Order: sequence, then C-alpha cells, then structure tokens
Amino acid sequence: MEEVLIDLYNRAQTKGYKKSIEDFTSTLYTNDNVLNDMYGYVQSKGYNKSINDFENLIGKKKKRNRNTTNPSSRYGITFGGWFIGITRECKG
Repeated sequence: MEEVLIDLYNRAQTKGYKKSIEDFTSTLYTNDNVLNDMYGYVQSKGYNKSINDFENLIGKKKKRNRNTTNPSSRYGITFGGWFIGITRECKG
C-alpha cells in the first residue's frame, strides 16, 4: 500500500502538487475527482481491477454504519493503518 501511495504522490508532484504526502493521502481519500484521476492513471499503467479494489489497495476505508438501530461512535487514532481506540454505543 505505501509503495502505491508513494508512486501516486510522485505523479501528483509532477503535475504541480506541492503539499506533503499526508495531505495528498487525505485528499486522495476524500476527493472523488482526485481518486478517479489516480485510478485512471493506474489503469493506464496496466491495473485492471475495479475501483473498489483500487480503494482497498491504497488503504481507503469506507465508513459504514452496519447497525442503524444501534449507532456507535468510535474514538481513537490510526497508527500504521490500524485503528486503535474504543467504540461507544449511543443510547437513543
């Protein structure tokens, strides 16, 4: 994953991107235009899997509420791709 992000970051820099790799990664995860542009780039380099597979490859996690009748809140930090924290159930 990290190698792919570095490659994508290097490509962004050749197109004029000036911010840090952390800022780039955050933008990649939150901006669909950037995500789609980078997906098109990897496809042009021979990547032939779906965009969902690409999102998994770069470490983008989709936030889902699997239990809508008992929502929860997550508190913590992300370290090395792992979430370290607690989940608190919200009582209605």
